[in-house]
This record gives sequence, C-alpha cells and structure tokens, in this order.
Amino acid sequence: MSVAPRARYLCISIGFAMLAGGAGFGHAAEELADFLTKDWYVTEVIVFQRGPVMEMNTIEKLISLNAVRLPANMRTFFPDPGQIGAGYELDLLTRATLEFPTVQYLETAEVEGAIEASEPLEESPLEPPPAIYPVLEPNPLLDLMALTSQFEHQLEEQSYRWLPAAQMLMLRDARLIDGRGGNRVLLHGRWLQPVPARDRPEPIFIQTGSRLSVRYQLEGAIAITLGRFLHFQVQLSYREPGMGQRPVYLPARANGVTEIAALPDPVPGAMVLDQSRRMRSNEIHYLDHPKLGVIVRIDPVAFPDDLVAGFEAFEELKETSE
Repeated sequence: MSVAPRARYLCISIGFAMLAGGAGFGHAAEELADFLTKDWYVTEVIVFQRGPVMEMNTIEKLISLNAVRLPANMRTFFPDPGQIGAGYELDLLTRATLEFPTVQYLETAEVEGAIEASEPLEESPLEPPPAIYPVLEPNPLLDLMALTSQFEHQLEEQSYRWLPAAQMLMLRDARLIDGRGGNRVLLHGRWLQPVPARDRPEPIFIQTGSRLSVRYQLEGAIAITLGRFLHFQVQLSYREPGMGQRPVYLPARANGVTEIAALPDPVPGAMVLDQSRRMRSNEIHYLDHPKLGVIVRIDPVAFPDDLVAGFEAFEELKETSE
C-alpha cells in the first residue's frame, strides 16, 4: 500500500526518536521506498506520426477547430524561458509557473548607504577550548536516513531533465517504428520525476517536431499521477503542412496538358489526442489514434547498492532487537 510522503516521513521520524530514546523501534518500513519522502518514477515515452492514411481527393475530417487550452501549472524541460510556450498567448499565471526565477547580486560598494566595516576590537588572547571528539555507537537507522536523504537530493537535481539515450529501454522499439510504413518518431524521451497524487497533477509541457510558423508539429502536455495505480494523461495537438487540404489530380487533356484543380483553403486547427490510461509500473502501454501513436512505460526508480546495503543492515538490526 502506498503511504503519503508526509505520513511516511512522520513515521520514520517517530521511529528514530524512539530508537534514540532506548524505547525500541517505532515504524518498521516494509520497503526501502517507504523511507523516501516522495514517490519517484522514471517515465519513457515514444510519440510517432503515422503514415498517410487518407486517399487522394479526401479532406481531413479529424481536425479540431477548438482552441487548445493548456493547464496553468505546467512544468517544462526547456532551460531557456524564452523557448517556453512559443506560439501560445499564455496567461500570466501559466508563464509565471513556467519561467525560471533569476537572482541578481549587487556588489557591496554599489549599495547606497552601505556601512563601512569598522576596525576590529583588540581582544585579549584566550586559550583555545579543548577539542571534543564525540564517539557515537553505530546506528543503522541513522546511516539509512542519511543515505536516503543524500539519494533523494540527487534525485531532485536530476528530475525533469531528459535522460541520455544510454538509459533508454525502448531504443529498439523506436528504431523499428521509425520509417516503417511511413511512420516517423516525433518524440522519444525518458525522464525522472516525483509522481504527485491524483488530485495534484503537474503536467509537463511538450514541444517537438518540425516548426510550422510560430507553432510546432507536436505540442501539448503529459501528466503522471499516483493513486492505487499510476495514471498517464496525454493531451497532444498535431499539425502538418497543408493539413486540411489534399491535391486533386485530374487526367491529362488530349494536348498533354495536365489541369490541376484549385486547392481548398488551409483549415486552421489541429488533430488532438487526449487520452488517459491506468497502468502499473514496469508495464508497456500503447495509446492509439488515427494519426498518432503513443508508447509509454513507467518504472520505479532504481536504488544504488550502498542504499540497499544500508536498508539490509537496518532490517537485520530490527530483527535482532525484536
């Protein structure tokens, strides 16, 4: 059963306090993940464009003319705020949550009314205090909590960044899809993140593919939440050159001149994929669409060997004290 991060942390703190006071063990974590304050997962997604599925002289009927509405509390992989939401008239709240804050530092000499440092007072020499080197008995719980704190700090620094291709698990799948039957992979990415609860999603803003004027071929948001199961929500808008119109070929006349019928005006809008899927970790799921395909897998974060060893040492001490 998944325990809320705040509750997990409180239980671990109570257990530590009881152990330090000699009252025995408090909360006994059943799994190593229970010692983390957040639910950490790694997600890998492949989004590909299908090959032509329409016959000639057929006008695309999948286009939605409704304005695309993006969530207000989105995250982004872009390090440059100027790249965020290109082509969208984002409201102030949305842009404020996407932009990275900057801090400017002023030199002390440039601050008006700065107080100049006074001459240090002469102090009588004092004998240095005696050195104290406290010695603590080995404590597996303290060691485990220190290791988990350090590990989670590393996870925070690596979260919401594209992971290198060497860490991808579906490279072979992407190679098999790309180019087969006219398919083309538009997005293949893998990232680490703390997965929030179902009622507090944190969508991730996506822009990829060819740039069409001020928009991109594929835009939208991906959100992952956790309840009894993992939930994957994807809302993507797809555009392509000449979308909404198809050339009409007429047979050549007797004089050999081919007459091309006038093309209809381009239709504004986009093809929209808006689906969600309930899934378990370590599973591969496929979301279908007439123009797009999405393959996704979500895996729990892997623990380093030293953290696993620390957890095993804590479990052994717990068993001997019972």
